[in-house]
Amino acid sequence: MRNRTPIPRILCACVLTTLCHAVPPIDIASLGARPDCISESKPFLDLAFSLADTVLVPDGCFATSAFSVPAGKSLRGQGLNGTLSALTVPVGGSFIDVGSNAAIRSLAIRGGGKDANAIHTGPVHDILIEKLNIQGFLEDGINCTNTGENYPTEFRGGVIRENVVLNAGRGIFADYCYRLLISGNTLSNSSQSGIFASGDIDNVRVNGPDSRRWCSDIEIVGNSAVQALSADEGIWASGCNRVLFKDNYVENALDVGIDCEFCFNSTIEGNVAKSARNAEISVYYYSNNILIRKNTVFNNHPSQSSDPAFWVSAGIWVTKHQNRGILIQDNAIHCDYTKTSFARRGVWIMESDEDVVLNRNSFDSGCPLNYANDPILTASGNVSINDKVATPYFRSVFPTLTETTHNIHLNNP
Repeated sequence: MRNRTPIPRILCACVLTTLCHAVPPIDIASLGARPDCISESKPFLDLAFSLADTVLVPDGCFATSAFSVPAGKSLRGQGLNGTLSALTVPVGGSFIDVGSNAAIRSLAIRGGGKDANAIHTGPVHDILIEKLNIQGFLEDGINCTNTGENYPTEFRGGVIRENVVLNAGRGIFADYCYRLLISGNTLSNSSQSGIFASGDIDNVRVNGPDSRRWCSDIEIVGNSAVQALSADEGIWASGCNRVLFKDNYVENALDVGIDCEFCFNSTIEGNVAKSARNAEISVYYYSNNILIRKNTVFNNHPSQSSDPAFWVSAGIWVTKHQNRGILIQDNAIHCDYTKTSFARRGVWIMESDEDVVLNRNSFDSGCPLNYANDPILTASGNVSINDKVATPYFRSVFPTLTETTHNIHLNNP
């Protein structure tokens, strides 16, 4: 895609120092850690980080209390089955804290039902979290939380990729983050959401695009979020600027599959979403300049909301809360009536939204397009949902109906 800066290649300090210094990686078992899944390994982890930049966890199960991967250090599995099992973790706290320029990779992380996060980063920069298998934590699998007053200068740059998170509260949570790639992760059976990117929605509501309390420049690409009909959202963003949802697969959300709330300048493209109860894709509350294109959605959740007057079953849903500048283009929208007889909508556009355009979307027969309480509109050809679609505002956002993805800026300024 043109007009997009490349994804950053994170060069962690652990890689650079391994090349420049003679200190080899240290295996925690060589220091005395025992792979019996019972004995405390934290002293050996702390010692290893004091001696080397890269710490190795060999095959076996090593029990440990909560610990930190210091800035500039790397923790990784040495073999195929290196496992860290949580012994003591503060309730609501985190098992592993990751510092700036640090990496954690190729490990199994087990919580045993702890009411805690598995991985946590605070206001750090340039972190790498990859190829972890995380299970047994009731809070977040991976939690990147930046609540400092100097946002957005504190969390700047990170990659979270190819991880598996099972049965967490939220698979991945990014709070007030800037320049973050979330790619190729598998989030299964989350109790709240698979992936959630969050900023300050009250500040965004007041200041709009001038807000300084965004979660900004986030790429959510190629992830799978399959729920157990209990999580509200598969993948969603709230209070965010420049978010790309691309090539993700979401299924079985209790509310919405992919959701933008209080978001600006964002793109939902090339995703497959199915079996969400209220909508497969939603633009919900005060979102501006959103491109929804080339998605395939299956409106086929087996049950209906208890309030069908508002919570409709829709393929794509734009709510009535002051959304503006929404382009819905080249999507394939399917409605499945074989399981249930209640009404389904292909696209549901509610009142008080402005500058909403539908273009070149395909609908199943009997999969209607609705605008507020008006009669069903035609779903063939090009459809413009109100008389404001040709405004200078809309054309400033989408100069042509072949507009490319909104720019995401992941490189350092």
